[in-house]
Amino acid sequence: MPQHKFSFTDSKPEINIAFDQAAKKERRIWFYLLMIGIVLASMIIPVSNAGNEIIAGQYGIGSISQVRVFLPTNGSFLSSPAWQFAGFGSGNTEGKVVLSSCDTNNDGINEIIVGK
Repeated sequence: MPQHKFSFTDSKPEINIAFDQAAKKERRIWFYLLMIGIVLASMIIPVSNAGNEIIAGQYGIGSISQVRVFLPTNGSFLSSPAWQFAGFGSGNTEGKVVLSSCDTNNDGINEIIVGK
């Protein structure tokens, strides 16, 4: 039976070691990405009730803060800001949204409350 004489000058072990190190590095990267994904998924906080399908996003900063209402049924924001969510007062420099009313469909019930 022919036998291979191992030599430190043989390039195959070096290639195998380099390949093994690259594979370990790739597995480590995938592990870190998985951990980041798990952490981010645990940080997601729902901001609206899926039953009424209303989502609001802040529009503007400071005393001109407003909230645009997004309706997932048609996939777009309302063309103009919802003024019932308008932030007001020159002292509102932190971008806080001040809610004067949340009744977007005039049924006498406040649909959502959004703030910072």
